[in-house]
Amino acid sequence: MFDKEQPAYESLRSIIAERTQGIIFWVGSGPSTEAGLPTWRELFDFVVRDLRSAVAPLSDGDEKKRRFLNRIRSSLLQADLWRGFQILDDLAPTEFAASIRLRLTPTSRVVPEVYSKIWRLKAHGIITTNLDRLAAAAHSILSPDQQLVAFRGDEAGKYTHILQSANPFCLDMHGVIDDRSTWILTRNRLNSLLKNRGYRHFLATCLSARIVVLLGVRADDQAVAEHLLALKRQDIQFEAPFWITDKNDFETFRWAQEMNVRPIFYSSRGGSHAALVEILDDLHDYPPKEAPALPVAPPIADKGPLELPNPEVLSQRSAEEIRKILNDHAAFILAQGRKEDYAAYYNFVAEYNEAIHRA
Repeated sequence: MFDKEQPAYESLRSIIAERTQGIIFWVGSGPSTEAGLPTWRELFDFVVRDLRSAVAPLSDGDEKKRRFLNRIRSSLLQADLWRGFQILDDLAPTEFAASIRLRLTPTSRVVPEVYSKIWRLKAHGIITTNLDRLAAAAHSILSPDQQLVAFRGDEAGKYTHILQSANPFCLDMHGVIDDRSTWILTRNRLNSLLKNRGYRHFLATCLSARIVVLLGVRADDQAVAEHLLALKRQDIQFEAPFWITDKNDFETFRWAQEMNVRPIFYSSRGGSHAALVEILDDLHDYPPKEAPALPVAPPIADKGPLELPNPEVLSQRSAEEIRKILNDHAAFILAQGRKEDYAAYYNFVAEYNEAIHRA
């Protein structure tokens, strides 16, 4: 079960229910696993396996093969997966690209439920680190008649205006699977993207002017943390992004406080992220809280109610005068709030029905 009483979650639920601000979901590889696609770490392991398989038929006595395998082993020692991917891409770019295409091309037409449920929340946009374009596909299925503005990270500077419009958007921040030149999978490509002023400005605007929800991402990944740190270094005050995560240890909580992120924890026992669907359903179904309406009582004239003519005479007067007289007498009758006063009020309404209708 998911704990709905977490303060961060209660805040997010109220914001979404009241529709007071545009919501942007920043989504990582987690949701795409429903379509059979790997997580970031799994993708790396697959590429390592594919590159090893590519040279397996070669003679084991070949010195170049030994150096090749040693380089693969060095990629496994990298704490930073961006650097690990960089080594693999530099080592065998053709096999690297083929492996990425093989592993990140959906083998079924399944569109992950999480994406559909995000769009159902009327999210203003989805920022996705994935190359699979499944977030955009979910929107086209859910709202086929609504235009979705889709663009890549290196194009983001041209689309900052979309944040001021009602059109939903999908930012494929790390490229799309069909175009190898757009992929941001390696340290060099990530560094280049992070230097793109338009890209940085777009994400800074999202974080500082919208409510951002991180989902299925590692918030300590540089692709995310760099933008949070940039705002912190500039001493820019902004609404803390929400981070829905299954990393429920105290170290994660402490890091989130330092980065000005509000974590919402859930359990993924057995590798199941069913709690995410539960969370998104609850956010959708949660009703907005409305302030209780105060009873409306018309004011009573300072010297008591005006003279009440008989119904036929009153009906001949102007609508404004009729309203004034009727309001005064209704307020006078109900002023004490006693049970018997309501009977008198209903008799008054019945007797002056025509005048009330005219007013």
